[in-house]
Amino acid sequence: MSALIFDWDNTLVDTIPVIKHSLLDTLNEFNYDGEKDKIISSVGFNNSMREGFPALFGDDWEKASEYFYHRYDKNKDLINKMAGFDEVIDYLKNTDIPIAINSNKRQDLLESEINRFEINDIFDIVVGSGTCENDKPAPDGVNKICNHWKVNPNPDIYYIGDSEVDYKTAKNSGVSNILVSDKNDINTVTCKNLTELVNYLKNI
Repeated sequence: MSALIFDWDNTLVDTIPVIKHSLLDTLNEFNYDGEKDKIISSVGFNNSMREGFPALFGDDWEKASEYFYHRYDKNKDLINKMAGFDEVIDYLKNTDIPIAINSNKRQDLLESEINRFEINDIFDIVVGSGTCENDKPAPDGVNKICNHWKVNPNPDIYYIGDSEVDYKTAKNSGVSNILVSDKNDINTVTCKNLTELVNYLKNI
C-alpha cells in the first residue's frame, strides 16, 4: 500500500440528511413533477451534480444547482462524522504514506467541510467537482492526484469510497478499491464501517 485516496460524502462524513433535505427543497422550488421519492432515495449513489441536474431540471439546472447549494448551506449543521471517523483519522495521522480526497462535491464546499472538521492537514491534495474536465467515475480526479504525487496510477494505491460510483472510479483509474458500506445491495463491499476499515488497512 503506497497511498490512499478517500471519497468524502458518506465515506468519512454523513451528508445524506443534508443532501436529501436540500434536494427535496430544490425539487419543490422548481416544481419538479416526477417521482420525488425515487430521486431522494437514490441520494448518495449517483454521479455529480453537473451530470445529474440537467436531466432533472433541463435548462434551469444551473439555477437549480445554485438554489440547492443555498439550501445545503442552510442545512449544513446536519452533517456529522461517520461512525469510526475518529479512529480512521487517528490511523491516518500516524501513517507516512500520501493521502488525498477525491469527491464529486463542489471544490469550495468540500474544502470548507474538511476545514470544519479540522483535518485539512492530513491530505496532500483535495480534488472536488469542477477541478477536472470530468467528475467521477471518470479517472480524471485520480489522475490529477497521481500527477501531484508524481506517480502513475497503480494497484498499490487504494481508493476508499462507499458507492458503486467509487468502485467504478477505482476500476477506471487502475487503482485498487475498498468499499465501506453497510448496504447489502453493493456486492463489492469490503468493510461495513470505518472501524473495520482501519483493521483492514493495518493488514494490507
